[in-house]
Amino acid sequence: AYLEKFRHQPHTHRAYQRELERLLLWCVIERRTPLSSMLVHDCEAYKDFLAAPSPRFCGPRERRLSPRWKPFTGPLSPTSQRQATQIIRSAFVWLQDVRYLSGNPWAAVTDPRTDVELLPMQINRALPLPLWDKILLALDDLCADPNARQHRVGRAAILVMGESGLRISEAASALRSKIERSQDADLWLLAVLGKRS
Repeated sequence: AYLEKFRHQPHTHRAYQRELERLLLWCVIERRTPLSSMLVHDCEAYKDFLAAPSPRFCGPRERRLSPRWKPFTGPLSPTSQRQATQIIRSAFVWLQDVRYLSGNPWAAVTDPRTDVELLPMQINRALPLPLWDKILLALDDLCADPNARQHRVGRAAILVMGESGLRISEAASALRSKIERSQDADLWLLAVLGKRS
């Protein structure tokens, strides 16, 4: 019933089903306990299991209905461990909300620690500064005409994208009503809903 919530989101449904099946198998095979009887120490043990699953739970990738199928191909990365914990916790919140469980042992479990990887800024698609300056001069010339309203709109969009790094779709959906003056500095702030919300 919980997974039915995600029937229109196939990727999410698949990820949630995978994590909940893994947990259910672990509860039955390793702990010999039903999912509904999990306590905090069981949750912590499962969290440790995600980092180093038992060899009998691991195997090469196989079709789901193959007799050689195993729930893991090996230990999960720290990011995947964190995601699995969050998926399970949200499922247990739902199970508690619908009164299947009287409590949620996962509420007391912290997410596995992950180090955030800092990626260097990718500027391989940026315009060279001399070309950027030429574009701005050309736009200024186009905008000098009092009837060049569209050129001024285009100039504003190019400046917003060039100075902020917004994607084209983000700049296209930006609204003037979302611009406000910063309280901390002589700056203007634009609120934009970016990729992945």
